[in-house]
Amino acid sequence: VDRYGLDGLDVDLEGELMTNIDNAGNYTPFVRELATALHRRGKILTAATGSYPGGMVPDASLPYFDLIGIMSYDQGGPTWGTPGGEHSTYAQAETDLALWIRKGVPASKLALGVPFYGRGFGSYPEGWSLQDIASQFGDRQLDRDVVGQRCGGCSYITYNGLPTLGQKGELAGAWGAGVMVWEVGQDLTDGRGIRRLVHGYRKGRSHARQ
Repeated sequence: VDRYGLDGLDVDLEGELMTNIDNAGNYTPFVRELATALHRRGKILTAATGSYPGGMVPDASLPYFDLIGIMSYDQGGPTWGTPGGEHSTYAQAETDLALWIRKGVPASKLALGVPFYGRGFGSYPEGWSLQDIASQFGDRQLDRDVVGQRCGGCSYITYNGLPTLGQKGELAGAWGAGVMVWEVGQDLTDGRGIRRLVHGYRKGRSHARQ
């Protein structure tokens, strides 16, 4: 961090690995010492976290992070989730924000994670960037959140289209939270995804101030 002039570090330990470290009594002490060292240098410490039991950073570690990035995506995949479901819904974003606020984390320390990628099922390959979707199915496909029809055993691609990205940005802004993208390199070449997200966020902040 010192050598390259970085703003700080992000701790992205997830799932079983993180749980094992925490059960051994090592996660929160590690985060505490890391935060102390970074803060002495004027740097920040952030975390990426899921919102499901066994996938959430321990409550005891929360005070040491300057920002919590909520990975509000991957609710469904090849071997998990509800067959025919979406992988990153607006409703899930609301639920995840509410969960972390109930834990006592100020909204100003939360960043709602949104995906710039889709998950393919059935005959479709698993990974799709927004650019991939536009290139193969046309720009108008980005007005929707699914290619094909969602159902158990069906072939489809679930993702966040441009309207949904705008709505999620507005949600985060209205709640006073930030936004986190996984990942910006999967945006369209003209940056429409990030622009729609930022536009929604600013709209949400404007409404919140009113």
